[in-house]
Amino acid sequence: MTFQIKIEYHKRPIRLTVEQLYIDERMERYKITARNGDIVMESNRPILRAKGLKHRMPAWKQIDGKDLSTHTIELIAQAIQNHVEAKPTK
Repeated sequence: MTFQIKIEYHKRPIRLTVEQLYIDERMERYKITARNGDIVMESNRPILRAKGLKHRMPAWKQIDGKDLSTHTIELIAQAIQNHVEAKPTK
């Protein structure tokens, strides 16, 4: 599954391409592609949803790629979550 997200970093919109690499009942892994490189992030969101903990924030961590600041990782994680958990429109 591939989709686009947009984050606002230092008052500039940045478009990123996100590809879901792996998902199972415990974790999910995404590859985020920008103009200057790729990073891989993973979260424990599926296990939290399976246990019914809808309001608990998943733990996101960067697995591979150029090191990013914590703030940037949070922005990307929030955008991915918003896209994945969005209700489909008819």
